[in-house]
Amino acid sequence: MKITGVTHHSGHKTFAVSFDDGITIILDKNLEYNTMLSVGTDSYYLKNGKWPSGKKLQTRVDSSAAWITKNKNRYKFKVD
Repeated sequence: MKITGVTHHSGHKTFAVSFDDGITIILDKNLEYNTMLSVGTDSYYLKNGKWPSGKKLQTRVDSSAAWITKNKNRYKFKVD
């Protein structure tokens, strides 16, 4: 599970963090989990028939928040 990219939506002040297994999670401006998407034909959801939850989801949120904080100079608004 590796982050392949992060997209910032300035209107909603959210971040979409994409992972190499086809899962994209949405974080709000406080870097808290908002929702999750399954993208692609070989995504984690389609392979396993369930969404990541518990520790697996928390690991994704923590690694996403760390990546965004580390690269916060890329974004025009202040990351809390």
